[in-house]
Amino acid sequence: AWYADADADGYGDPTTASLACQQPSNTVADDSDCDDDDPAVHPGATEVCDGGLTDEDCDGLVDDDDPDLDPASASTWYADADADGYGDPTTASLACQQPSNAVADGSDCDDADPAVNPDAGDADGDGADSDCDGWVDEDLVAAGDLVIVEVMVAPLGAGVQWVEVFNTSGRDLALDGWEIAVDSGGMSVCVSVDAALAIPAGELALLCASGADVGGAACGYDWADNAWTDFSATCPAAAAISLATADTLSLSVAGTLVDAVAWDATFPVRAGRSMELRAAALDATSNDDAASWCAADTGAAYDTGNAGTPGAGPSCP
Repeated sequence: AWYADADADGYGDPTTASLACQQPSNTVADDSDCDDDDPAVHPGATEVCDGGLTDEDCDGLVDDDDPDLDPASASTWYADADADGYGDPTTASLACQQPSNAVADGSDCDDADPAVNPDAGDADGDGADSDCDGWVDEDLVAAGDLVIVEVMVAPLGAGVQWVEVFNTSGRDLALDGWEIAVDSGGMSVCVSVDAALAIPAGELALLCASGADVGGAACGYDWADNAWTDFSATCPAAAAISLATADTLSLSVAGTLVDAVAWDATFPVRAGRSMELRAAALDATSNDDAASWCAADTGAAYDTGNAGTPGAGPSCP
């Protein structure tokens, strides 16, 4: 029995059987072709998405019903449980046709809350990343919301460098993705989301060059921690930040410069003594003036004789 192979794909039309001792031209011994006019259709062919029009591999199944579907021809879909038009990136699936409750976008960071998605604003002050960009409530953040109030630039012995900041915003601040930058060496780090520091309204926090406590005060964030997400090209990974005796330290988020202090020899930079902002100058404008700072002369000695008031606020009037 021989079968016509009009499309020359090696598979014959089962409706064209003929008996012969010798193989006739344009025939084959196979009778499994389901479309002998199309050389791309035969058993073993690649099943592709085509709106269910063609059973390319002749197994009786088309498109999404065929387990042999070529993934390259399908689209990726993501579950959209909260129906906000953005899908959960952990639920990717391939299909020719859009499944119910699924979307082509996989950028939702909370698929249980329709108010959280990349198109949402983040000015609600709820302490959540409402627009899925890695920053928290950044649309509320303004210059001066966080103020640099104490800096240990040149510790003695084995002491560590640290910076103390004060939350003046009247609300809690989460430092997810905030950039801490230092002019010397052009170094900067970003506060990682997984190790973010939350600073309550009206309270102080320590940013340290070591995760160890400083003078008995807990270090809120270790700026040598590089387990962070790359939020922008301006915030590259750095092994550590080192403060020089003449330097500029800045804090920013989502392109907003929140505070910066540029100190030089006119500022009270002393080895083994932190530089403190005076109690009457706790704002992001006053701390630009060298006269607003003093060298710490109170506070218990720690770390081989270093003095300062980490976690306790300014000691000078």
